[in-house]
Amino acid sequence: MKRILLAITILACSTSVYAFWPKPYVSVNAGYGYTDVAASNPHNYNRQQDGVAWGGNVGMLFNNYFGAEMGYNQLANTELNGSDYIRNPRVVDVALKGIYHGDEGYDFFAKAGVGQESFKYPSAQYIRKYVPVFAVGADYEITPHVLVNVTANATVAMGDNNGGEFPNRAPALYWGTAGVSYVF
Repeated sequence: MKRILLAITILACSTSVYAFWPKPYVSVNAGYGYTDVAASNPHNYNRQQDGVAWGGNVGMLFNNYFGAEMGYNQLANTELNGSDYIRNPRVVDVALKGIYHGDEGYDFFAKAGVGQESFKYPSAQYIRKYVPVFAVGADYEITPHVLVNVTANATVAMGDNNGGEFPNRAPALYWGTAGVSYVF
């Protein structure tokens, strides 16, 4: 009898510990992005500010409702009168993630954190600014390890606008992506 109770106790403890054991995951995403240069460019030029956005994340789910992740996102160059105005806008970020579990495999999440936005104006060195990063999204569980997701992301414009041709200001970035995640 003692052995049966011991086996049941060990099984119950190991199952409950596994439910709260941190679970790492990786994600890859692709979609559409927009660079808001209006606040950082005082001139009214003909601008093409949107295009392909892509990125990836690595993260840790600490439990069913909370996680943290690190991500990399690349947006399209912003063209000014047919040539590149802002080159290689990208964000490397760290964010906390809150998760709400819906019905039938759907989850909804929100993320907030800080990112380093990097970009380059023509004839200038790379400018790097720390910016707030926000995101909301949903995912659907295909298998216990594979999820598909959609996410809407944004950064806030930061830095000073010195009124020059190449201001020292990080433009606001907005991008939406669809992707796939693997939970280990």
